Amino acid sequence: MVEKKEKLDVEKKVEETPEGEKPKGKEPEAPKNPKGFDELMNKSVADLTAMAEEKGLDIKSYITKEDAAKAILESE
Repeated sequence: MVEKKEKLDVEKKVEETPEGEKPKGKEPEAPKNPKGFDELMNKSVADLTAMAEEKGLDIKSYITKEDAAKAILESE
């Protein structure tokens, strides 16, 4: 004979907040970009390549435009 296992009801605790308010707790931190990062991201890849070469960086070692921009800012 097979015994029936009782399923436990698990209630999820849902915090209700008034409209327009954020739930309490830690908010996810936005990644902090170095000063001037947004300006560099608006430049073309060719401009970033030229800037990297002026600073003696090998632009080919950076996979993304974001990585290249951060490296340029760090080298200043």
